[in-house]
This record gives sequence, structure tokens and C-alpha cells, in this order.
Amino acid sequence: MSDAQPPSREVAVAAEVYDYLKQTLPARRTAKGSASYQDFIDLVLPTIIEEFSAVDSPRVHQLIPGRPEYEVLTITNSIFPILAATAMSHLGGSVEIIEILIDVSPPETFA
Repeated sequence: MSDAQPPSREVAVAAEVYDYLKQTLPARRTAKGSASYQDFIDLVLPTIIEEFSAVDSPRVHQLIPGRPEYEVLTITNSIFPILAATAMSHLGGSVEIIEILIDVSPPETFA
């Protein structure tokens, strides 16, 4: 049995992403249960980083065909119905998440 880990890339998150999240999400969970900035950091961001760190993640696609340095991940989950993250590859193989867009529409919008 092999203990070899699948190939992975180093992932960084741009400061602008944190700024966007702080502007978009409440500091605390709302009375209606809407997720907070900290919920995103603790519960969602690790999944996004994990997906971008995988060299061949089936959920990460080229943002612009023929431009492999820009990648996009679109996911849905119970915390945020629609979420898109964009990353840019750097020389040496690392990846930087440069944008996250969250649909913060109330859940009843999707019913």
C-alpha cells in the first residue's frame, strides 16, 4: 500500500478577497440565520482552498479557454446557494485565489 499523496499546489488568498467577504457578509450570523464572515472563513474557504490545491480537481475549470493560468470553481452548498471563486496560477505552480463572488440572495429566492 502506498502512502503517496496526490500532487498538490500551494494556494494563497489575495487580501482583496478578504476585503470583499468583510464587505459582503455580516460580522455575526443574523437573526434569520444568514451566514457570517467567520462562517465563510471556517466552513467554506477551506473547501475552496482544497479544490484549488488539487492539481487535477474535476471541479476546477479554465475560466477562459486556452488560458490555463486562470481557473474558476463554481459550487453550491447549504450555507451559500451559489458561489464562484477565481484563481490565477503563478510561475512555480502556486495558485492565488483572486476573487470570490457569493450570491447572498435570500434562500426563498431559489424556491
